[in-house]
Amino acid sequence: MKESKVSIEIIFESENLARAFFNSINVDNINIPKDLEIITECVKNKLIIVVKSKSIKRFQSTIDEILRLINSSEKTLKTS
Repeated sequence: MKESKVSIEIIFESENLARAFFNSINVDNINIPKDLEIITECVKNKLIIVVKSKSIKRFQSTIDEILRLINSSEKTLKTS
């Protein structure tokens, strides 16, 4: 199977907010499987996440997990 790739870009109201989300999801990118690549970048007020994998199941579950983390972070940051 060829590689699957997705790029997610989220624009926030401020650079500080984008950095907070970046820090909350970037911690999870340690010891990832060899068939998976996750690139996260914070550029000004934009969070950029690129996910690549040759395994469609791993690709899908990783995207789902990232979106859950973003949703959870959003709820946490709104209550702070």
